[in-house]
Amino acid sequence: MDSHEEAVRAATRRYRRTEAAHEQSRAEVIGAVIAALRSGERPTDVTDWSPFTATYVRNFAREAGVMPADSPGPRYHLEEFGWLRSQHPEAVKAVTAIAVLDVGLADEDYVGGVIGYALAHGKNGRDEIIRAITDRLVRWATREGRGAWARKYDTTTSLALDIAAILGRYLPVAD
Repeated sequence: MDSHEEAVRAATRRYRRTEAAHEQSRAEVIGAVIAALRSGERPTDVTDWSPFTATYVRNFAREAGVMPADSPGPRYHLEEFGWLRSQHPEAVKAVTAIAVLDVGLADEDYVGGVIGYALAHGKNGRDEIIRAITDRLVRWATREGRGAWARKYDTTTSLALDIAAILGRYLPVAD
């Protein structure tokens, strides 16, 4: 046996002895990260405290179903969805139609909030409002890469066209 083979075999033996302990420590850190996020700690702080990058922390949180407090996710737009229901009940049908696309946009509060916010605060006309809503929803649906949306669509453009068509059908023409 030459010296390189012997060195590799010795290093492999050391690696295998410590691998289980490393995996156990990693699982403990991931558990602590998730617990910190669930308790309301800011993701940027949790990332600083952990050995993981922000991308890993976001992935752990997503896999555990944790929505960070400062996330622009579903909780952000609840008030706007209430406004949409009261001011534009016909537009609420767009929320249901978008959920039926089955592309990761089934959260009524989030989708309705995005639509309500855009209708309440949009100032550049209906076409621009539809473009802004479509952009936001496509970004949310594709936030994890080729997720649920990729089962039905080859490109984000085709997804955007379907979302825009739904919005065009249900959003009010003018206030």
